[in-house]
This record gives sequence, C-alpha cells and structure tokens, in this order.
Amino acid sequence: MFLTVALAVTVPFLALTALLAYGRIAADRARIVDGLLGRAAGIGAEVERHLGARLAAITGAATAVAASPAVVEAQARWIRQAFPDVERVFVVDEVGAPVVSLPSPAQEWFKRAVTSPEAFVGVPTRRGPDVIVGLYAPARTSEGSLRGVVAAELSLGRVQELLARAGLGAGSVVELLSDRGVVVARHPALFLLQDQGGQPEYVALIRRGGGATELTFEDGDRRLVGAAPVNPMGWLLVVGLGSAQVLGEARRHLVVLGGVALLVGASGVVAALVVGRRTTAGLAQLGSAMSRVEAGDLPAALPVAVGGEAGALTESFNRMLTRLHRRIRDYEVLSQVEEAAVIPSGGSSTADRMMPGLLRRVVGGMGADVGVLLLEEESFLVTRALVGFPDMTAKGDRLRRGKGLAGAVLADGAPVVVTDVGADSRVEEPYFREAGIRAVAGVPMTAGDQVLGVLEVGYRLPHVFADGEIERLSAMAQRAAQAIERARAVESVQRNTQGLEARLAQQLEALQQAASGRAEADRQTRAAEGRAEELERKIQQQADAPPAVREVVREVVREDPAAGEQARLRLAMQKTVTEELRAPLGALLDLPRLLVDGLQKPLGDEDRRELEILQERSQEIVELIESLALLTGLAAGRAPMVRAPVDLSALVGRVVRALQPRAAAKGNRIDVDVKPGVGRLSSDARRIEQVLTGLLLTAIRYTEVGEIHVTCYLREPDVVLTVADDGVGFTSEEQARIFEPFLAVGPRGERPLPGTGLSLAACQRLVEALGGKIRVESEVDRGTWFTVTLPIGG
Repeated sequence: MFLTVALAVTVPFLALTALLAYGRIAADRARIVDGLLGRAAGIGAEVERHLGARLAAITGAATAVAASPAVVEAQARWIRQAFPDVERVFVVDEVGAPVVSLPSPAQEWFKRAVTSPEAFVGVPTRRGPDVIVGLYAPARTSEGSLRGVVAAELSLGRVQELLARAGLGAGSVVELLSDRGVVVARHPALFLLQDQGGQPEYVALIRRGGGATELTFEDGDRRLVGAAPVNPMGWLLVVGLGSAQVLGEARRHLVVLGGVALLVGASGVVAALVVGRRTTAGLAQLGSAMSRVEAGDLPAALPVAVGGEAGALTESFNRMLTRLHRRIRDYEVLSQVEEAAVIPSGGSSTADRMMPGLLRRVVGGMGADVGVLLLEEESFLVTRALVGFPDMTAKGDRLRRGKGLAGAVLADGAPVVVTDVGADSRVEEPYFREAGIRAVAGVPMTAGDQVLGVLEVGYRLPHVFADGEIERLSAMAQRAAQAIERARAVESVQRNTQGLEARLAQQLEALQQAASGRAEADRQTRAAEGRAEELERKIQQQADAPPAVREVVREVVREDPAAGEQARLRLAMQKTVTEELRAPLGALLDLPRLLVDGLQKPLGDEDRRELEILQERSQEIVELIESLALLTGLAAGRAPMVRAPVDLSALVGRVVRALQPRAAAKGNRIDVDVKPGVGRLSSDARRIEQVLTGLLLTAIRYTEVGEIHVTCYLREPDVVLTVADDGVGFTSEEQARIFEPFLAVGPRGERPLPGTGLSLAACQRLVEALGGKIRVESEVDRGTWFTVTLPIGG
C-alpha cells in the first residue's frame, strides 16, 4: 500500500528527472566504474604483497626443512618473529605426526598436502574477532619425496586494517573473497566467513576473475562493484560503492529539478524497495538453506538481515543449525574414539597399549592441548597415559584417592571444571602447572556401574567450556572406559587359559607317574604269579607239609590283590581325567580368538553359542581340577579343618547367589528355605561352602529345565542341609556307589550323562571330616535328594 501511494505521487517527477539526468548519470557511471576498477586493483595489489610474503616464507621454510630436518625449530621461530600476524607455526612429518607444536584436529589439509606440488591456502575459520587462515607448504626432497608439511595459522587482522585504510565513503564496502566465495575480510567488519558461493552473481564474478558489475551484498544492498584478482591464492578483492555515491550527482539534479516533494517521494520509494528487498532476500536465503538441509548439506548459519517474523524465523533456524552441527561433531569424535578402541595384537598388555591412542583421540576431539588418563588401583589413582606434555616422566605416578583434581572427580562421581588452575587449590597434580595449563576439566570413566578412573583435558590458553563440551567429554570417557574394560577381559581370559594349561600339565604329569606305578604293579603281579606257580609245584612235591605251603600261598595272594587294586585305581583315574580334560581344554584353546574378534565386531548367534561352550568347558576344567586337588589333600591329610562360628543362613545365600546364573543358563531355578531357629554352628565355613557348592553343581548338571530346592533346618543336636532336584535321578545300583571316586553314571536312553564322580566323593569325605553324615535318595526320572547332617557344636 505504501509503495503504491509513493509511486503515484513521484512517478511524474521521476520521469522528468530521468529525461534530464540520463545523459549525466551515464557519464558519471562510466567515470565511477573506472575508479572502482582502479581502487580494486590498488587495494588488491597491497593485499597480494602482504599475503604473498607470508606464503613465500612458508614455502622457503618447507624447502629448508626438506633439505635438512634439523632446521625445523629455527624456521618456525623465524616465521613467528618475521610476521607477528602468524599466530602459530607447526610442522608434521610425512605420516601426519606433529614435530613442532600440535596441529588442529582437522587433517584435511594434510591429505591435500600429500598430493600438492606447491603451497596452498586452507579453509578460513574464526577465532574470536579475527579470521584465521592456514598456509600449508609440502616439504619435498629434490627427488619429489614428501619429508613433511610446514603450516602456519595466519590472522587476517592486518588484511582487515588494509581494507579499513581504503578510505571509501559511507555506504561503500570492500571485501576479500576466497576462491570458494567465502568472505575472509571485510570493511565494515560484518558478515565475516559468510559463504557467497551460492549466489549466482558472485559465482559469475569469481569465474571471470574480476571486472565491473552490480551485486547484491550480504546486507541486502545492491552496489556497483569493481573486482581484481589476488594471486597466487586465486582470491578476489571486491570494492562496492553505495547508491549514495553512485547517484550523488544525479540526486543533485533531481533535487534541483524535482524539488523537495520529489526528494521525499523518492526516499519513500527507495525505503520501501530496500525493506521489501531485504525481507525477500532473507526469506529466499531461508528457503534455500532449508532445501540444502533437506539434501543433507548443512550451512553454517544465515545472516539475520531483516526484523519481524522473517528475522525471528531466521534466528530460530540458525539455532537449529547450531544444535545439528554440535551433534554431528560429537558423533564424529565418538567414532574416532571407537576406532582407537580396536584391540591391538602382540605385546604383553592389551589395555596399556590401547590407552595412549584413546587419549590422543579424546584430546583431539576436544581441541585441547594436553590430556591425562588415570585408573584407580587399590587406594590410588595411577597415571596410565599422557598426551601433550613435554616431559612424559609423570606416567606411572600415584595419586592418593581424594587428592588433586582427579580425586575430586572420583569423590563426587561427576565432572569437575577449573577455569583458573593457578587459583584453584583442588588442582594438586604438578604436571598441569609445570606445563603452563590455564584451564582443565576432569570427568569420571565409567563402564556400567563401575568407575575405572578419571580422564582430564587441559588448555594452555584461557578457555571457557561451552555448552555441550563437558557432555561430549563424558561420552568419550565412557567409550574409553568400556574399551579398557573389554581389553582387561581379554587379558583375563588369556591369563586363565595359561593357568589352566599349567594345572593340566601338573595333572598329566601325575597321570604319567600313575602309569609308571601301574607298570611297577604289573611287574610285581607277574613276579607274584611266578612265585605262586613255584609254590604249587612244591605243594605237589611236599604233600607231607601242606599247612606251611598253604601259609606261603596265602601270603602271595594277599600281595596280589593289593597290587592289582592299585593298578586298577590308577588306570581308572588316568582314563577319567584324560577323557574329561581333553575335550574342554581343546575348546578352551580354540575359542579365545573368537572372544577377541567379538570385541571388534558384532557376534552372531553361532559365535555366542561357541563362547557359551568356552565358559562351560572352562568351568568344568576348574571344577575337575579342584575336586582332584581336594581328594588328594584329604587322602594325604593336607586338608585341615579350621573351626569357627559359621552363619549358615548367610553362607547358603552366598553360595546360591553365586550359582544362580549357571542354573538359569540351563533353565533351572534355585529356591532357598532356611527355617527359623537356624543360627550359628562351630565348623569350617569354607568346607561347608565346598560341600554345598558340589551338591548344587551336581543338581544343575543332572537337571534340565527344572527346580532345585535348598532347605536348612534345626534338629538338635544337629543342623540339617538338604539339596533336592527333579532331574534324571539315579538307579539303586548307582546310589550304592554314588560316593565312589570316578563313578561314571550310565546314559539315559541315547543321551550320555556328564560328570566324573569326583565332586560327590569329595563332598562325602568333607562331611565326614566335619563330623557329619551325608546320604542320598533318588528315583530315575523323578529327581534326587541329598541330606547333610552337621553337628552344631563341631
């Protein structure tokens, strides 16, 4: 409406003014265009000399480093002294490892440097009020081999000053565009790092490499511009004059010819057009950005060029973009930590070799300067990995729990942030102050419900932790803790496997000794048979002395059964132990590889089943060896009983809780019923626990998907403990010999039954050693009932 009224009033005056001023405006425009091109070329030449000197210095340093790596430090120091606007110089070797200083986490420039034959300029970023651009020069030998990369972070503040000294009038703009259309410097210093590469007019100007045209700038104003190239970067220096300067002379003619009314009307039209254009441009930018988001291309942010609903909508869209970028950044960093958690092969300690790599990824992901990883061991926090410290001797230092920043994190179980290390008394770790750390944050490393230690990152410059940084650090610390816990599990499996192999070797040695004893017994038996034949011959010859001969024969007969019984028992032991140990040990030796693979990639159903077999077979070996050791100790009198007050109710609960997972794995459930009045008894708690464990393991072994009942009650002067199941049961013949060592329970149909007979034999001998009694009642396919009676007074 406003635009319609303004046009109706001012159109006649504008037409008259246009006829009279057309010729003068055309001449003024040609003069202004020539001036713009000259100003752009002059300012561009100054900027080119400024940037070219720094790029040449970086290139020269790269040439020197390629010729002699020993001059790395000297070249870096010279560049900093010669060019104060170079904020940081760093050098990496041919694989990207830092030689001087610490590179930024992004490494795209290194990938480009590997293939680039000459120096180049990186992607500009912003640090505080200044725009920072990276200068990179590959250091190549005369043969063309990459020796490393010399890089510098250049502040464009001096370039900004050059643009400010251009002396352009009000409403004019001078800006420096990268080869991709990003605003890297601008006067006035607005809209820095805005990407104009999506604007067709800018794209056409960049492709032409300069010239004169009209552009709609970032603030929505359309200006007459002149542009000149800035080499060798391929950048573009753009000078734009505002409408006030371009049309100044014409406006004076319009004022003279049209008067005050025309001036007011024209101002109204211009204002209406500018406001409408800005609103339209803002909505167009918002629509374009939404289309990019839909296509998966997230812009950094949109300029808020207008107010009202369009401006509020743009601000809301920018907040959404900020959250999305933060989430993507967090995901990328966590992925890097996961990659570092891959378990390495070889060496002695899996977790120790993994931790430095994990810490490096965390420090890089946080953009920090240093990092420390401490693990809790007994009552101390031990430094296990450090990154970024010149002196790494602090590795292995022990910090008492509750001391220092790490102790505060562990005590609170929550992150702790310190923005001024020098003023905070909680920071007692000496390496932070010695390294000049100004700000530090520590978070607990949790794996499930367990806190393994503390992870700390520090900054040498003042640092204020932004929203989401601590959450990101906590997430990375949790991933690192889970990786360390998995590595420890692998180490535990390896240690257990080695221990089982050693124990098996001992048992096999005992079997070999038993076999040697059997051979000796066979020899004695053959000798006895020879003596018996000799005696029979003498009986025939000396019929007059039968009593004496019969006495000698009885002596020989007494000798033969002992030797034969010894050989029989040794043979039975050899056969049972060999057969029962060979299969589970074979599974145990084959499957640790699967466990290691499973920590690096998802496990399938078949893999998980094989891991379950590994666990079952390993447990069978442990139980078999423990039963053998216990029987041997009881037979040799090396199993003393230590009598003390025993809380039987607590003991039963403890044993049942330990075995519930094994019972549940076979579909069984263990119920406990401790009757009132059962108190303490004087006995050996460890031996009672061994008896109850053996009976429950027997019930679990012979019960498929059933119930196991444990009952305890008082029957003066004894306490009675029963274990009942509804498993396969035993025949009367098997019950008569159930407590004999090496009793093999017969199969049920076509299904073989597990077991060696050692566990129940050990239970009987332990109960008798405790002064008690044990008996069994069973029925095939109905279940088994073991009853243990122990004296209260010991």
